Amino acid sequence: MRIFIGYGYNARDAWIEKDVFPILEAMNMEILHGKEMYGEKLAEGVTDRIEQADALVGFCTLREGQENAEFSSHLWVRLEMQHALALKKPVVEVHETGVNNKPALTGDRQRIELDQNNRLACISELVKVVSGWSMRRLLLVPKDPKQYRKIHQALVLRELAVRYRSRVKGRDSKFREGRLDRLDGALYLNAIGLPDFSLVEIEGSTKSAGLLFNTGWVSADLVRIEF
Repeated sequence: MRIFIGYGYNARDAWIEKDVFPILEAMNMEILHGKEMYGEKLAEGVTDRIEQADALVGFCTLREGQENAEFSSHLWVRLEMQHALALKKPVVEVHETGVNNKPALTGDRQRIELDQNNRLACISELVKVVSGWSMRRLLLVPKDPKQYRKIHQALVLRELAVRYRSRVKGRDSKFREGRLDRLDGALYLNAIGLPDFSLVEIEGSTKSAGLLFNTGWVSADLVRIEF
């Protein structure tokens, strides 16, 4: 799973690279960030990395010298969160105590409080959130060769829209946008929010042809899904 981390690239926030990155990497997470590409506008390289990521964590920490400002954190972190939310990716904000950051700036998202005197509590909560995203790489196998060709053609033309939802303990999530990758002729979907013993429903469509496929509810533990 790829996670984009937005944070302050300064000595005060160096602990994030030192303490947080290794923990997430130990959870088999690939870390992406925009270090040395930040600014008042999102650089193309940063937006590309956010689009490649499966989720984003934004550390809204205090910006030195801006303690009394209306917005006292890092502008680029806010912009990164806004971009990820626009792409409908999971976003969690780590909010340092004392930072002025109006909720409306980044919309509806999860929020973890950061007390610099108790960073361990923040990291522990972040691990819980990231673990809950539970990404799986699912192999999709159309039984009908004609259906496979239609899906492949839609992929080549970049017309295919994929979405999926999960069912955990009888509760259905909202649909999330997904993307199929074609590797060595096989179709793969990276899906989050699929813990053990959950179900998943995946469907693909195009504007011109409408619904191309729907897997129905299947066990996410299968990894290989035939439809």
